Amino acid sequence: MENLKTIYASTILTASGLIAFYLSGFSTEHIYSIISKPELLLNINPFLFFGSIILMIIGVSTLSLQQIQNENYSFPLLVPVAINILVLISLFGANYYTILTSITAPLSILYLLYSSKKQKEEYKKINSYRISTSSLAIVLTLVTVSLALSVYLDTKDNTVMAREQVDTLLQKTVHLSIGELDNIQNSIKEQEINYSYNLVDVIEAGMLNTLNMQYQQNIIDYNCLSTINNNIKEIDKSVKEQVRNSLNNQDEDNMQIEQLNSLKNLIEKIINHYAIILALLWLSIFTTIKSVTFLLSQPFIYLLSKLYSSSTKNKNKQDSAPANSTLTEYNNQNKTYNDEDYYGY
Repeated sequence: MENLKTIYASTILTASGLIAFYLSGFSTEHIYSIISKPELLLNINPFLFFGSIILMIIGVSTLSLQQIQNENYSFPLLVPVAINILVLISLFGANYYTILTSITAPLSILYLLYSSKKQKEEYKKINSYRISTSSLAIVLTLVTVSLALSVYLDTKDNTVMAREQVDTLLQKTVHLSIGELDNIQNSIKEQEINYSYNLVDVIEAGMLNTLNMQYQQNIIDYNCLSTINNNIKEIDKSVKEQVRNSLNNQDEDNMQIEQLNSLKNLIEKIINHYAIILALLWLSIFTTIKSVTFLLSQPFIYLLSKLYSSSTKNKNKQDSAPANSTLTEYNNQNKTYNDEDYYGY
């Protein structure tokens, strides 16, 4: 009977927590954009968000407290887990987060039941509140790691999303996009090439002026001047092509281009490892959320532990009452027999 009440209570509390979490507005978009658009977190309802997690923690704690009161393992206490897995998938759909949570949840609850019973047997003087909270803390840690792993699996192949998020971050910090960095690099190259071309044009113009002056002074003949004038376009094309190739090969020696290349390489590394960065960041966030909500749920777990303990004590008194009355009746009968023997009846 007590197990059934706990199953009802745990199912209702946890399902209410899942529904409240769904209504809080938290979604995968907040997970993806935590680096580039952290302000989106302000759109989440904080009361529903934290309240939902507290409800789920209290719902799970009832299973631990009930197991502590039972003498044997109570596998029917896994029923709320199965029901709430269905609620979870119906609300959020089938994805990495719900699938991994569906795997982690029953395993964690099994550990919770085992740990609660084991600690009760080993540390009989420790109250149920301490046993429940110590086991529950490990369960919450397992769920936290599972969620961080879900973030990694969900984003590891999504390079388009990673590039968009990094691009947005660049625009907000240095007011440049990844495409504009390429344009700057090309612009620097073109400026150098145009400068070199202008220099070549100046040299060619000076050379032609010198040749004209020499022709006027009869230093060179007309055929020589005509040949140079006819071939100057080919010479100009050949020289400028060599200049362009030379400048393209000297990109590493250009400080500005070298810095841009370093920045672009860093950006590409961030994009390639964005899933790991995001997973580690959310692991720290999930850990913080777990600590805050677990702390806030402590008074409720303490009250529940007192309620379960008093219920167990009342039940033990009721069970012992018939035994005590039987013992009293036996003693009275025994006393009657002794009196008869004593008085000789």
